[in-house]
Amino acid sequence: MTPSKIRQLEDEIKALQSEKKQLIELINEQELANDYVLDEIVTNLYRARKENNRAEMLANAKTIIDNLSKVKIVDPRPIPVKLTAYVKESVFTPFPFGVKLWLKSGNIHLIGAFPGMGKTTTGLNVCYQLFKNKMSSLYFSIEQVEADIWIKLCQLWFADKMGQKMDTMILMDAIKEPDRFRVIYEQIVKAIDEMQNYIKVVDAGNWTVTQLIAEYDHQLKQTGLNGIRLVVVDYFGIIKADAGFGNMVKLERMERNVLSLTEKAKRTKSAWIVLSQLTRRPPNDKTPPNPSWFKETSTLEENAGQCVILQRTKLDDGSLSSILEFHCVKNRYGRMGIHEVRINNETGYLERIQ
Repeated sequence: MTPSKIRQLEDEIKALQSEKKQLIELINEQELANDYVLDEIVTNLYRARKENNRAEMLANAKTIIDNLSKVKIVDPRPIPVKLTAYVKESVFTPFPFGVKLWLKSGNIHLIGAFPGMGKTTTGLNVCYQLFKNKMSSLYFSIEQVEADIWIKLCQLWFADKMGQKMDTMILMDAIKEPDRFRVIYEQIVKAIDEMQNYIKVVDAGNWTVTQLIAEYDHQLKQTGLNGIRLVVVDYFGIIKADAGFGNMVKLERMERNVLSLTEKAKRTKSAWIVLSQLTRRPPNDKTPPNPSWFKETSTLEENAGQCVILQRTKLDDGSLSSILEFHCVKNRYGRMGIHEVRINNETGYLERIQ
């Protein structure tokens, strides 16, 4: 080996040691829970910086991220201190309509139902009740366009403020011909003006979890000190796969989405209601609601802090009962059981049963 080569290696070793020292300084207030070798991380950092090929730089950067994720950090604080911090950071919001459930920040609350039972109606009613209490919510509409969601919200506003049913077609006619339906149009403008300060509706059709998370972060910056009390995802089963994972079978894609979504949710101060469409049951299946009904959501049920199944009885004339049942089949923050809410079949407005 030539003297020049030896000097080159010595310089590279010194550079790596410098990188290692800087990295240790960044984490010197933390305690590593394992003996993962920092030199491997340092080498990848150095390699990525020295590489001129962009594709290789990106590949090395990914290696760095993967390696860093293996480093487990232990919180050295005493248990009472950690518990105090956890309780202070947790935000519990009472579920509306007199339902004795809680929405907890950093947790996923999974609400499932068969088609037509009222998933979207429930999600929008919760947002509307938070609006009435001057709390902000973010509604990701993956199935329906933003305009459809605002029309449904306006129907809730008319039912609540005006005590009247407002047919979807009447609302659409008033929007299309404001001069002809001046009074209704002005009420629609007033409704939206009041609600949009607290309810953010995002048309998230064909979005991935990565896009949902990026938009959440953007909306959080817009809300400032008020924050986002609740996020609603409508609905989980049709979230697209991230780039590079589109060829996965459905269950694998959903499992990746579960991991990404739960990892993000638990690091926020918002409660997350995730709506899920349940698999259709055979007509003669009389099994009571249970967690196994969420099999189409992969392991989301396992990661959720609370799981609720919505049910309504079909009447003799084929219509659905005005009693909407909340079957809580999993609850880390209270009891399981059945809670009932009255739903106005004409307006979709949910109310407490007196």
